[in-house]
Amino acid sequence: MKSFTEKQLQEQLQKDTPIPDVVEKKVHQAYLQIQSGQISQEEVIRSPYRWMKKASIALGCAAAAFFFCMILFLTNPVMAENLPGIGSLFSLLQDKVSFFGNFEDYATPLQSQTEDGLQSDDNLTPSDGQNTSEAFSQTYDGLTITLSEVYADPLAVYLTVLIENEEPFPDTFTDQWGNQTLCLSIQSKMDFRESEDENYYLPYYTEGSFLNENSYSCILRLPLQERLDYHDSQGYEEIPDQIHLDFSIEQVLGDLANPKHWDSGYTEEELAAMSDEEFNAVMSQMPEEYLTHPNKYEQYWYDGQWDFSLDLTVDKSRTQVIEVNELNDKGVGLADVIVTPYELVVNDLYSPEVASYDYFCVALDADGNRLPYNDSFGNCAFYTVQDRDISTIDIYILDYIEYMDELKGDDNYYNNENKAPEDKWSTLLEERCFYHVTLHPDPVS
Repeated sequence: MKSFTEKQLQEQLQKDTPIPDVVEKKVHQAYLQIQSGQISQEEVIRSPYRWMKKASIALGCAAAAFFFCMILFLTNPVMAENLPGIGSLFSLLQDKVSFFGNFEDYATPLQSQTEDGLQSDDNLTPSDGQNTSEAFSQTYDGLTITLSEVYADPLAVYLTVLIENEEPFPDTFTDQWGNQTLCLSIQSKMDFRESEDENYYLPYYTEGSFLNENSYSCILRLPLQERLDYHDSQGYEEIPDQIHLDFSIEQVLGDLANPKHWDSGYTEEELAAMSDEEFNAVMSQMPEEYLTHPNKYEQYWYDGQWDFSLDLTVDKSRTQVIEVNELNDKGVGLADVIVTPYELVVNDLYSPEVASYDYFCVALDADGNRLPYNDSFGNCAFYTVQDRDISTIDIYILDYIEYMDELKGDDNYYNNENKAPEDKWSTLLEERCFYHVTLHPDPVS
């Protein structure tokens, strides 16, 4: 699994500050170079000067260093409500995450609070003879991480997590929507994955809530698969009904509410007026400690080793696969679409002759409005269905640059059910696309 995806580099950055199109293209180019192995992830962080100039104009001089430390991470919606009892976090969180749905009706409580302490559910026993508190709640260096409930389908394992700190958490960055979140660095291993390359380390900016100054809760989504064409498996059907999951949380990280960004000594206007050579010379003076992530000026973090091991049943009864297996005369098409009550995955298909071309996929609901992305999983092929009408789904494959420069935008994304046919976004997409298909999923509850 790649350590980050283009959505992380592209879509999420614009939530805080609109980024000029030229910067979007540079992000895309960097992503393609990383994907093809031409450059490494570290090189993007350590040698950003050529296009940092444009980003600094958009974000501000003092925020330029922060911007590039953050491009690998997602910032997601969070909630602020009262802490429920252990075993009922889904009821608190499930309606407020990007992939919301009725998890609590299908999830297995891992433990409940009783007079005798933490007790496991009868249907899910700890592995390797551990007692329940060791298996599902662990403390390291004053930070206690407790797993509350779990649900697994062929796309992902969904876990509710409670993080409790003996000391108050530092003041945490609040985005423009009033949200705060923590990032968990996770090493996971699934027993059905034959290749170690398919087991991975990844930082997750979780979708959750600070319940008070000492407590944070979230729904952690651990993917069982990315897009199917990234793996040798043939899709969800090859995921066993019973799986064993080992995962370690190796770091808990937050962004400081009042970071100390590096000050180049120049104003935004002065930076904008510089030549590339002059700008690069200024940026090369940035201290090394600002180029690391995390760093003490912009983040706080807790290093540890919170290890968990679970034997899980994968619920396949609520998953539908729509087989398409179609390539048009342009060499562009669709393999299949996977639909669950929470998510929709589009697996596009390309002939070898055009596979290296820059494409972008868009999925529309029955009203002609764009389906939202899954904020917990930075992959443009993963959409959330939420409360959308997906009795009809239209999928378009487009030129990436044309989409970014001409076709995207809130005015196009929404309210299409009230527009005249010639003004609907689908009309424009149909004119510009390489491929279009209309599908009709069966209802999934």
